[in-house]
Order: sequence, then structure tokens, then C-alpha cells
Amino acid sequence: MSVRILLIEDDSSLSFFLARALRRAGYDVFIECRGDTGLQRALNESFDLIILDWYLPGSTGLDILKALRANMIETRTMMLSGSGDDIREEALDVGIDSFLAKPCGLDALIDAVANVLRAPRVLAGRSLAMPE
Repeated sequence: MSVRILLIEDDSSLSFFLARALRRAGYDVFIECRGDTGLQRALNESFDLIILDWYLPGSTGLDILKALRANMIETRTMMLSGSGDDIREEALDVGIDSFLAKPCGLDALIDAVANVLRAPRVLAGRSLAMPE
């Protein structure tokens, strides 16, 4: 079973570049360029990881994360942002699994994705293992 990643990023050049690198690493990557359409896709389809930009048209990455958690979507999440530590703390408080500052190298992104997917999650006192 292949790993499905939803990349919600409004910079089309960056999303193409990141998606190509992730696909070369063996992941199935789906791109949304707006926060509102990305959220709808995340709520209606199954993904193993959702990578969010912080600033998006239609909704922020933080709003998407809050909506996912409010809807009991337990998909692993990663935030990419060029903003500072205050945003990192806010995202961690809401339940982001990983945070990468932009710009980041492709090796750092691939390593972070692998680490997030490999690590067990603990939500509401129970561990959620990644499907084999």
C-alpha cells in the first residue's frame, strides 16, 4: 500500500518542486493550492500525511489543522512556514506532528516526512501505528 500525502501549498512553483521530490522518494502526492479546498479534500479523502503551509488563500494552515482535529481526523500533519517560533508553538499546541521552517532543503523535508510517518502517534491516550 502506497503512502498518500496531501500537500496544501499556494505557491505553485514550490508545490510542484516539493511534490516531485516526494514522489521520487516513493510517495503518492496530491496538491491543493487553497486552504478551503484543501480542507474539503482532507475531510473527504484518506491521507497518511497532510503537509500544510501556514498562509493560504481561503483558510490558514492553523484553521485547517483545528478543523481536522475538531472532526476527529487523526491524520499525521506537518506544517511548512517561513514565519517564526510563535507560529511553531501555536501549531504544536493545536496538534501538529512536525514543523519545518521555510526554506528547507529537500533532504530535510524527506527526512522529516519519513520520521513523522514512522513515529507512533498518541491521541487521547492511545497509540496510532502507521499501517504497514
